[in-house]
Amino acid sequence: MTTSSGVLGGGVLLLSVMFWAQQLRLRSLGCLLRIDAAGVTVVGESTVPWRDLRKVEVVRRRIVAFVPRSADVVPPIVPSGLKRLNPQRTREKLTARFGSSLVVPTSAYGVSAEEIVHAVRTYSGGLPVFD
Repeated sequence: MTTSSGVLGGGVLLLSVMFWAQQLRLRSLGCLLRIDAAGVTVVGESTVPWRDLRKVEVVRRRIVAFVPRSADVVPPIVPSGLKRLNPQRTREKLTARFGSSLVVPTSAYGVSAEEIVHAVRTYSGGLPVFD
């Protein structure tokens, strides 16, 4: 094994350990995302009521964006490692890319886009869903 491949392997291992530690910490918080008759709630944030949302869009079957009627009504929802870096910049990037900062990367939350869409259709009272 060469020095460069050893460094690369060590870097990949370190990133893997960091990722899994973050996932364990997130899962220890319990319910990370709740969709019910009141609206959408993410752990540590206020509930966003259905009336404050304009639509829900599924992007590439892996990301669900809850698009607000007004940009100031939704908290940024991203994996916590990104959220700590610069919440305002993260919010701006997500809004530019997805039309909302209320974005659920399904793999980070252990749920499928289909499950989220089903819950939205069940509880939202007819909010448009584009999947």
